[in-house]
Formats: sequence, C-alpha cells, structure tokens
Amino acid sequence: MSDSVKQEIEGATNSTINQANGDITINNVSGISACEVVQICTSVIQTQMDIYTQQAAISAKERFDIFCGQFTSRLESVETKIAEQLKEPSVQIALHESIKGSIEGNDNELTEDLIDLMIERMSIMDKCAEQFIIDEARKTLPKLTRKHLAFLALKTFTRLLLGESRRNLSDILFSKLLPALSHITSFSQLDLKYIAQIGCVGNPMLLLNDKSVEQILLNSYDLYFKKNCTVDDFNCVNSVVQPTITDTNIIVQFLEMNNNEISFSLTRSDTLRNLDSSLTKVNNFITELSKKCTSYNEEEVHNHLVSGNPLWDTALQILNSIGKNAFLSPLGEYLGLRYLSKKLFKIRIEKML
Repeated sequence: MSDSVKQEIEGATNSTINQANGDITINNVSGISACEVVQICTSVIQTQMDIYTQQAAISAKERFDIFCGQFTSRLESVETKIAEQLKEPSVQIALHESIKGSIEGNDNELTEDLIDLMIERMSIMDKCAEQFIIDEARKTLPKLTRKHLAFLALKTFTRLLLGESRRNLSDILFSKLLPALSHITSFSQLDLKYIAQIGCVGNPMLLLNDKSVEQILLNSYDLYFKKNCTVDDFNCVNSVVQPTITDTNIIVQFLEMNNNEISFSLTRSDTLRNLDSSLTKVNNFITELSKKCTSYNEEEVHNHLVSGNPLWDTALQILNSIGKNAFLSPLGEYLGLRYLSKKLFKIRIEKML
C-alpha cells in the first residue's frame, strides 16, 4: 500500500480490504438524527396542510353556495306552509346534515337528491314512518355508491307490477334500466354486507328465496313472456267466443301483429280484471287466446333479456347469486324506488309484490 495514499480504516474486515487489493479508504459519515428528520417532516407537512386547509375551505364554500342556491330556488316553487317548516329545529338540523353530506360527497346528482329529500321531509308535517324513513335516507344516501343504488333499484324493480304496454316495458327493460345494469356489474358480497350494515338490507343471509329473477318476471308479466300465436289461433278463438263488433274493436287494441304472428300489447293477464264488467267477452277472448300461446321458460326469459341488452347477463348472475336471499328493508326499498322513479320517468306502478 503506498504511503502517499491516506488510509482510514476503522471497522473494516480483512475480506473487504482484500477485495479492494489493499487500496481502500473508509470514512465515517454521521447523518442527520431522527429528531431532525421529524422536525423537517413536520415543517413540510405543516406548510402543505396550511395550503390544503385553505383550498379545502374554498372548495367547501363553493359547494355550500351551490347547495344553498339550488335549495333556495326549490323553495320558491313550493307552498308557503312547506317553506315555513324551516322554522322548526328538527328541519334545521336536517338541513345542516344535508349540506354536510353534499359538501363531503361533492357530487351534483347527490346534491339534487339531498335537496329533493329535504323538500319531501318538509312536506310531511306530522311525525310518521315516512318522515323517519326520509330522515334515514338523507343520512344514508351520501354513504352509497352508484353500484349500491343500482342493486337497490333492481331488487325493487323485481317487486313491482308495472301497468305498462309491451313496448313501454321493453323500453324500461332494455333502455331506461341501462344505468342500473351498468353500475351493478361490480357489485360484490362485501357490498351486500355493507349495505346491510347501514340498514338498506335486512338479514341478507337468513331468508331463503327459491325464485330466480327470471321466474319472478315471468310470473309478473305472464303475457309479455308468451310466444306469439297465429292468425289461425285468433280465428279459432273468435269462432268460439263470438265477440261483438264493439268487443272486437277493443280486443285488437290489446294485440299486435307482425309477420302474420300475433302478440299481446298487454303485459299482464291480471290487468283484464280491471275491465268493465260489461266487457266479459273481451276478457274471455284474451284469456282463451293466451292459452294458445306457449309461455317462456326461465332460460328463454334469460335469453330474451340478454338479447335485448347484454348487460342483463351479469346483472342476473349477481341478483340470482349474491342478491337472491337478500330482502330490502323499508329504507332500502324507499331508496330503490326513488332511483327507479328518476330513471324510469313516467312509469305507472300499480303495486309491489
């Protein structure tokens, strides 16, 4: 080793020196202490947090102004006695919670929903179950994602009986339900447990349901899920029932013809019960004609839905597996029905199953 080369060897092993052929200099370097690291991090975080706090305050104020602006505009369109409910402490607390949920959610659609719920809440003067459910909905809505709402909506949909024509029901199944069908694709078992935890689903794993969505829809809309009959079938029933000309004019309004095949414009046979008692032959004619048409089986219902919108395939898998034994609580049903009423627009819901 050359004497001209300064060597500071302290704590080095022979192996290390040998690998360097004896020419090595080792210097002990002392870094900053842990205490100094903490001080630096604290200084940096404090500086950034001051900036973030200011930015958060500005964002919160902007969202607050948006909510208040829209809410004030809505109040101008309601009756005076509803607007006067703002004098009530309970309503002011509800308004504070709604504003907080809107600011935290930072979602225009959520803000609109919370304002709608506030107006509904103020419209109910007396304490009742509906008022309590609306209050829970206000608190719960900011905790739900679109896939959660999609699940609640589709579960609610399977319990509805819609008074719609064949064309309108097809539009609902394949078009208007598109947002829900799109969002439910990522719904998981964990999501089910979560919405059960916050009160939207009751005892999801305790009740057993042996009916698939396909079977439920088949039972609810028995005429919609019928195979077409022929003109010969129509003539055969006509010769047996012998309706009057007036009856026939009414009957043809309930039927659609395409390529020499006849289908029902009605979706449910039980709607015939609402006909005037003088239209007995009309009822008998439709009933007898429906017997000429073979009903779909569950697989055919599935294929019909998927052919109309491929998103039904995944949605049915989720509803028939994860969601099959889950039943909605009053809160979950209320939120699901609100979602449907916004998406399906002017549907006519006759009753729930």
